[in-house]
Amino acid sequence: MTTHDPVLGRDERLGALHGYRVLDTPPERGFDDVVTLATQLCDMPVALVSLVDRRRQWFKARVGFEPCETDLDSSVCRHALGTAEILEIDDLTADPRTRDNPLVTGEPYIRFYAGAPLNTAEGLTLGTLCVIDTVPRPGGLTAPQRVGLRALANQVMAQLDLRRAVTQRDDSMREREADRQVALTEAARLETMIATQQAVAAAEADLGSVFQAVVDGALRVVDAADGAVVELRDGDDLVYDTVSGTSARHKGIRLPVGRTLSGKAVLAERPMHCADTEADPSMNHALAIGLGIRSMVVVPVTRRGEPIGALKVQSAKADAFSPRDVVMMQMLAGLVASAVSDVAEVKSQRALRQAEVRYRQTFESVTEFGVVVTDRDGTVTDWNAGAERIFGWTAEEIRGTDAERFFTPEDRAIDRIGAEMRASLRGGSAVDERWHLRKDGSRFYASGNMMPLRDDDGEHLGFIKIVRDRTEQHLAGLQLDETRRALEGSEAKWRGLFQNLQEGFVLGRVVRDADGRIVDWRYEEVNRAWADLVGIEPTTVVGRTVREVIPGVEDEWVNEFADVVKTGTAIRFTRQVGSLQRWYDGVAQAVGGDRFTVIFLETTERVLAERRREALRELGDALLDLDDPDAISGAAAAILGRALGVGWVGYGVVEADGETFVVPADWTADGYPSLAGTYRMDDYGGYAEDLRQGRTVVIPDIRLDPRTAGNTGPLEGVAVRSLVNLPIVERGRTVAILYVNDDHPREWTDAEVEFLRDAAGRTRAGVERRRAAKALAESQAVTVASETKWRSLFETLQEGFGLGTVVRDAGGRIVDWRYDEVNAAWGRLVGVDAGSLVGRTVREVFPGIEDEWVEGLGGVVDTGEARPFTGRVGILGRFYEGVAQPRGPETFTTIFVDVTERVERERRQDALLRLGDALRTLTDRQAITEAAAECLASGIEASRTGFASFDGTTDVADVLADRCAPGVPSVVGRHRLRDFGTHVDALKAGGTIAVDDVGTDPRTASGVGALRAIKVEAFLNLPVIDRGEFAALVFVNQDRPYAWSRDELEFVRQVGDRAQAAVARIAAEERRVLMNQELAHRLKNNLALVSSIVTQTLRSAPDMGSARKTLSDRIQTLSKAHDVLMTGRRDAAAVREVIRSAVTLHDDGDRLRLKGPKVGLGPRAALTLALICHELATNAGKYGALSAAGGHVDVSWSVAADPETRRPVLTFEWREVGGPPVTPPDRKSFGTRLIEMGLSGTTGGTAALDYASDGLRCRITASLAELQAEDEIEARD
Repeated sequence: MTTHDPVLGRDERLGALHGYRVLDTPPERGFDDVVTLATQLCDMPVALVSLVDRRRQWFKARVGFEPCETDLDSSVCRHALGTAEILEIDDLTADPRTRDNPLVTGEPYIRFYAGAPLNTAEGLTLGTLCVIDTVPRPGGLTAPQRVGLRALANQVMAQLDLRRAVTQRDDSMREREADRQVALTEAARLETMIATQQAVAAAEADLGSVFQAVVDGALRVVDAADGAVVELRDGDDLVYDTVSGTSARHKGIRLPVGRTLSGKAVLAERPMHCADTEADPSMNHALAIGLGIRSMVVVPVTRRGEPIGALKVQSAKADAFSPRDVVMMQMLAGLVASAVSDVAEVKSQRALRQAEVRYRQTFESVTEFGVVVTDRDGTVTDWNAGAERIFGWTAEEIRGTDAERFFTPEDRAIDRIGAEMRASLRGGSAVDERWHLRKDGSRFYASGNMMPLRDDDGEHLGFIKIVRDRTEQHLAGLQLDETRRALEGSEAKWRGLFQNLQEGFVLGRVVRDADGRIVDWRYEEVNRAWADLVGIEPTTVVGRTVREVIPGVEDEWVNEFADVVKTGTAIRFTRQVGSLQRWYDGVAQAVGGDRFTVIFLETTERVLAERRREALRELGDALLDLDDPDAISGAAAAILGRALGVGWVGYGVVEADGETFVVPADWTADGYPSLAGTYRMDDYGGYAEDLRQGRTVVIPDIRLDPRTAGNTGPLEGVAVRSLVNLPIVERGRTVAILYVNDDHPREWTDAEVEFLRDAAGRTRAGVERRRAAKALAESQAVTVASETKWRSLFETLQEGFGLGTVVRDAGGRIVDWRYDEVNAAWGRLVGVDAGSLVGRTVREVFPGIEDEWVEGLGGVVDTGEARPFTGRVGILGRFYEGVAQPRGPETFTTIFVDVTERVERERRQDALLRLGDALRTLTDRQAITEAAAECLASGIEASRTGFASFDGTTDVADVLADRCAPGVPSVVGRHRLRDFGTHVDALKAGGTIAVDDVGTDPRTASGVGALRAIKVEAFLNLPVIDRGEFAALVFVNQDRPYAWSRDELEFVRQVGDRAQAAVARIAAEERRVLMNQELAHRLKNNLALVSSIVTQTLRSAPDMGSARKTLSDRIQTLSKAHDVLMTGRRDAAAVREVIRSAVTLHDDGDRLRLKGPKVGLGPRAALTLALICHELATNAGKYGALSAAGGHVDVSWSVAADPETRRPVLTFEWREVGGPPVTPPDRKSFGTRLIEMGLSGTTGGTAALDYASDGLRCRITASLAELQAEDEIEARD
């Protein structure tokens, strides 16, 4: 630098800059977008985000400037430091601060500079957002450019603050995790130490076991150790007596006491630590290498105060051990010393005392963590110094009290401590983070870990909880979240619509090769729906091409979009992405340049459903055409395999033993081996029992399903990874299985399983029908009525068919009947597995079924006559129609079909007919709404129906009447509709609202509590529109989630159309009556006005010719004024249009100049003003400004408040310019008198004519409210 700048070198400023940790980081889009906007806003070639360091300026983002940094001699930005205003230098060559700057005197020869300072909240300037030009700009930036540049600079600081906040959050989270790991490590060490103590105590007088427990425990307590050894002194040697880990291979070696670190520790009777044997000159390097030791800790072991050996841990790594490890080793060495006491009891007592002392030392030495010990009931029994520091209670104050004492009231209310105890007993520990209480009542946020304490026999003694204060970190995290939400809010506003689209959206740009051919396209933007529909994380695709994102994607996905860009013509497409196995339907269109947009939906289910329907149709044809049962099975397998795109499909028979499965033949895709053969079902997993029980088996991945995961070999041996098995059940036994296999994991959809179930049933029916037919032909000579024929017909009926036996009470009265046989259709029609019915009674299967279904059907055995029936099973909510007929003394048969849809359709048709009859005679809107509600109640079974009036100004619905099911409360009264969700605007627009589940529908998310309070879980809302406004509401409620059917929605639409038509009919009749009254009134007024004009014109005209022309012009003006009225509202016309219509005959080239605001007039005032303007224009054409070639007329009007009344007053002014000299007339004509009358009839109105020599002037004032008022029809008539 050539000059000293005190602001530039301030430690506070540099500290703040370095605190953002942004210098020398890669480019980021958020900053790059800002400089791009700055160049466009200010129309400059260069824009920089410049950060000024101690000896350089570095550019976080740049446009139009190649270097990423310069020295400060080349910096203009440094002159902006320490100011809050934009620094502008119009000509850098003329300013003494910059004229010698190398970037001014040399390339790139910059001439203009404007920099907005980047100031922190503390007022420290980090640098600038600047724009630069290569030509001087004498005027500098415009005011809007300065405002925009400041706003962009604020955005840069917001980005920097967000970036720093995210960095601090990440640091905080890493620190929190490190602290948590330390706490867990300490807890684990304490547990291990306790476990080692217990192991030593259990060994009693067995020193070998004691030593082994200690060295094993040392490896667990001291994580860094890879070997441990107890060395016992034997004369002048130390012997490796008990070993563990890497020390195990050296058991029994003898080392001189004076040559090893262990010997030195024994002789000095103190612990010793070597951090690096290679760097320590006192070490025997060759011996250390031979023993695999790079670092170690040695603690002497004593007996009765005399050293007898050493406990050592070692590591093959340098600097492996900490002072904490030395403390732990001293505790372990104490265990060894305790174990070698002469008397077993003394040894045991001493070991326990020493362990307790060391445990207590460790317990009390930990002050960073609070350690709380309780008994099994949660009563505090011990409390270390760390707990005193954190909570505020001393150990004496807290012992004997319930640990709930330091839990918050809300946690005590839910027994939080009990939950932690139970969790720790189940899993060994319970980790949590929550608020706790201090002695002074204040709260702090803590991380905690609770573990159970057990004795030597494993009996549960109590709990230990380790707590650390994390309040500062928690509050910092909350503040970070709040800052991030505020910064993200602005972006969310413009991105909300884009991201909330249900359709996938893509903005793409084509990629061209060297010859200009389009060979790929790149993603520039995608929304969340795109990710949901494609199954790829959206953050990974922006900037990449479609061929990179979806390798092997079909060329059509590139070529068709290329045609859109080249031709500019939008296309619609339906196509599959093969590698994703998904189909999409959408529209692509060009947006300019090489860019295009795509909006689309996934149609995979629709395409696959069509494919499955086509497969079922093809299967139906095959069942009709083929006679051989095996051929039917093969054809069905091939059709299913192609429809689902799987590897194998087969149909096999289960032998009578229920174990053997025989596949005579199967279908396989190209390259897949056949699985035809005989198999033992239990060899392939635990799902064999499911098949024997008649349960469909669906396994997306055999490695994950518990029924197969234990032994996947048999299935993977034939390349099977996923499967669906559909059992065919007859007479309660699985007799056949349709299987579908694939060689990769696959999520089978419900639609696919249902498709297979349907196809399996059809195939089985077809096979059995053919077999039955074949058996029938073979056995027809023996018996015509064979069981096979009966069974085949019985099972293939689409109607429900069953055989039942009546159940009588002691008096012989029929009280129930039992299912003896039912076909598959019976089960489908009543929604119960047919195989579960046989042997059970109808009252057992359908508890609470109406007596008529028992007595009516079973009663045919007593009457001996068939009985047709149509009725409703209440528990099922379904209608059935059929015939019951006797078969024997106590048995009967029933055949029936489900007619629910027909019955409900007929009921709705009847309701619509009744509604139509009622609407033809109703003339009251409320009565129409009530009739619509009554119709809906008749046509739809609901928990509540009703109707309400609606006030659009307050969004309040007044429920006038409702019908409620038992247990459902009435809602008669006033309700604010917005309390129930966000669908009010849709109702105002005339849309019917159907909600299946208020708990999941986004339109009711804000009102689900209010809806459930009145027992509404699903609803239909039908608006009634009157004169374009939402005036009334018809509603249908359900007290459970309910999927409204297409028929119900169509019924509601028809009710709405009829009610709307009736309301429109009433409104049309009201308009007709009003129009007739208005026409009569206006005709009377116009006749009176014409009569007055004729009388006055004839009275003042010099001759009949003049009278005829004047009268014609005035009546034509009156007609045009009426035209103006009729083009506006019924009761108002615009001032401009009234004047224009009156003067058109006299204006031959914009010589009448009109100026004034948009103001409406009532009918009478509009006609009067038109006649005044016509008279003024006629006089101007004869004698005034319009009679001269260069003359013109200025016509103006304005509205202002009256100084006294503060009411609005209209002022009209006519001023002629450039005409001949003006002289007052000798007499007043009718036109003059009409003008001087002004807009008569208004309170305080004035009219004045000024015959100034340079041109006539007319000024009229009148009350605007009175001018705009409509004459009351009754008063006029």
